[in-house]
Amino acid sequence: MLLHTTGLYCPGCGGTRAMYDLVSGHIGRALHENAFVVLFVVPPAAIGFLWWVLNSWGVRVPRVRITVPMVWAYVGVLGAFWVLRNLPGLEFLRP
Repeated sequence: MLLHTTGLYCPGCGGTRAMYDLVSGHIGRALHENAFVVLFVVPPAAIGFLWWVLNSWGVRVPRVRITVPMVWAYVGVLGAFWVLRNLPGLEFLRP
């Protein structure tokens, strides 16, 4: 919607295609579609899922404390990705 309205790519543009490519085993194509999803969404989700599975099996796994600076760093990387993928010369970040 944002792309059709403003001509700008949002940070999530290509995320679904990236996930499909990851599941299909095409990591390079997934990185091309949306590097943020591949590098900063999938790993924390996989770690969280693994933590949940291990805890449900009764394995004691230490909790990960997510601090406010960690959240701001994540938001900062997201914002930087959003800006960079719309700059001229960085078309390789676009889907």
